[in-house]
Amino acid sequence: MTPIDQLLTQVFSPTVFPMVMVGTILAVAAAYGGVAAWRWIVAGDLISKGVKLEGRIFSKQKEEHRQSRSWRVYYIYFVTYVYDYEGVPYEHTQNVSGRHYNRFEKGQVVAMACMPNDPNVAQLIGPDADSSRITRPAGTALIVLLMALFMGVAYGLHWFKK
Repeated sequence: MTPIDQLLTQVFSPTVFPMVMVGTILAVAAAYGGVAAWRWIVAGDLISKGVKLEGRIFSKQKEEHRQSRSWRVYYIYFVTYVYDYEGVPYEHTQNVSGRHYNRFEKGQVVAMACMPNDPNVAQLIGPDADSSRITRPAGTALIVLLMALFMGVAYGLHWFKK
């Protein structure tokens, strides 16, 4: 048996493979959870420490993407808004849900906030905020975490049955 065959036999053994799978799933859940946590922290800082301003929708962008295997088409939506802070004009592009994208029109006034120490850090707030930026990765993390828990419990029951 070659060294590669030995390694594959060990990795795909009934004792190691489920642990590797659960570990991989937990890593994916941690990544999505980290994205959600970071966006939540930034949103909280903008609400508590940010300067509330009015911006104006400058443009809307819709990117078409295709999944490689199914060729299913999906879209990623962005809005770009402009605002002035202390007499200096700024522009910020933000990813939004399709629902929010359809609500906005070019030239529309929007509620937003920027950080006083770095006015380039901005986000829509209030009625114009898009909570799906936080809830979507958090929901994905929860689903992936539940998958890992299910696999771990199923493997544990199978292992202890022996």
